[in-house]
Amino acid sequence: MKIKDIMITIREFCLITAFVLLLIFPNWVNTRLIDAGFSKIDFGVAEWEKTIQESQKEVEDAVKANAETKASLEKVSNTLAQWSRSPQSTNNAIMQRQVSDLRREVQASTTRLDSSQIELQKSLVNHRVLLNSVQLKQKNE
Repeated sequence: MKIKDIMITIREFCLITAFVLLLIFPNWVNTRLIDAGFSKIDFGVAEWEKTIQESQKEVEDAVKANAETKASLEKVSNTLAQWSRSPQSTNNAIMQRQVSDLRREVQASTTRLDSSQIELQKSLVNHRVLLNSVQLKQKNE
């Protein structure tokens, strides 16, 4: 046998072994590829959608956390508004100023949360579009 034939045999053996591993242990192979830095591989049109789904879940969790934080800020804002209208605070200028400052901070935080929520919603829509296009490509194969 020539060296060229030996190299071809080794190459074919490696390809068959990789294919068998992929068929028998797909999750293990997927984990190894992701650990190696491959988060998206295109074999024809098949792409790794697990990373997309995980990312989408993270965005959905962030949207929920933003909504909870906004509700909490609104509750604090309402409490501050009640305090500013109470008889004890109307006579105390320092307390009125502190409550007013706190309400402004709550408003600024709410505004930042609103813009963050908009960006998260856009990201979530983009993830859904990407996931749908990947799934559509896989169905068409």
